[in-house]
Amino acid sequence: MEKSFSQRLSRFFAPATVDGPRRGFLTGTASVFILQIMGLASAYIMQALLARWMGSKDFGDYIYAYNWARLLALFGGLGFTLSTLKFVPTYIMEKSWDKLRGLITTFSLLTLAGSGILTLGAIAVFSVFSPQDIDSTTLMIGLLITPLIALTYLYVEILRGLDSIFVAYSSVAVGQNVLMIIVGGGILLALGALTNIQAISALALVTLLIAAIQLFAIIRSLPAPARTVKAAYETKHWIRTSFPMLLIRSYAILMERVDVLLIGMLLGAVPTGIYAVASRTANLASFALQAVNAITAPQIAPLYKQQKMDELERIARRATQLSTLASFVLFVGLVIFSQLLLSLFGEEYLVGQRTLIILGIGQLVNSSMGPVGFLMHLTDHQHISQRVYGVSMVVNITLNLILIPVLNIEGAALGTTFTIILQNVWMYILVRKYLNIDTFAIRLKRRS
Repeated sequence: MEKSFSQRLSRFFAPATVDGPRRGFLTGTASVFILQIMGLASAYIMQALLARWMGSKDFGDYIYAYNWARLLALFGGLGFTLSTLKFVPTYIMEKSWDKLRGLITTFSLLTLAGSGILTLGAIAVFSVFSPQDIDSTTLMIGLLITPLIALTYLYVEILRGLDSIFVAYSSVAVGQNVLMIIVGGGILLALGALTNIQAISALALVTLLIAAIQLFAIIRSLPAPARTVKAAYETKHWIRTSFPMLLIRSYAILMERVDVLLIGMLLGAVPTGIYAVASRTANLASFALQAVNAITAPQIAPLYKQQKMDELERIARRATQLSTLASFVLFVGLVIFSQLLLSLFGEEYLVGQRTLIILGIGQLVNSSMGPVGFLMHLTDHQHISQRVYGVSMVVNITLNLILIPVLNIEGAALGTTFTIILQNVWMYILVRKYLNIDTFAIRLKRRS
């Protein structure tokens, strides 16, 4: 028994100790992880500087407008951000350069159209029901940026599919924040002040620059034949495949935000702020999973297309091993330093310590299941995973409505964590059933 456990343990740490493809996988994951940390740090610095330069009222107007634009952009992507990771790597593997070029053009135009329609709808709604104490001009400019933000989200996934991981993540995660500091600081030096309207206009300029940089990088990353071939279009097939992805994406967005929204409705502003800080801090435990998914996801569809299931299982388990180990270390760090981290926001946030730990457990389970979501989404099983995400969203809303009035913000954390565990275990079972792949970090039973 001791020998068997030792062998399993050595397999768990294997990705960090061998050369070849596994070392390359580890290096790529580490690079994305570092970019994520840099993005988080630069975002904090950028927001802190803007808050000081603008004052609380103007900064609040800016943040409100930007968050609405981001939310609409996520829906305006119409599911293409997920299906891109299925089609682009597959077309490269098949050398279908005409379809690759047609897809990039079509997805770009449809993303602009879809997000543009949402923008017009939001402008119409806010023109009638204007939020109190929010500058309407800042809000309207922010909403007009929505199509550009949606385009940058799409281009991130196209670059991932083209294996340009560094450019994909550095442009949005780091580049946007650095450019906002430069442009905002330039306005401050030139005019002596930075207002809400100037800041949101600066964001529009920065987002346009980021989209242009991404487009240039996409063109440079395309294989030579794809740059000159006449484009071919399978628009109906692309939309039919992407629609379930849109529903999955929508359910995921609601899952991420419904607890905060319900706390705001049921408990008020102060508990909402405390919970939001605890939730954002707990999400640090899932950084490793996001990093390994960035490397793993573009490989799934081509391997499945070629029916290289053994290799697909090896890649999935490798991702789970690394994300589980790193997430465990991050979770332990969050538990040990939870009071210190929360106190950075103010002493009143310390009451969110147990909420942070509960949510951290959910993120740890999320990481320990591995890339089960991508395995289902990108292997022609998106209709099945769509139902899982839909049921999970309903369960999450129901539990939050029941538990928040009884246990306050800790009730929201318990409901959300239970739902995360339910969703991931369910998806793990479905991956075993439909793909005959075991993503668990340590193989307990050989695949038949």
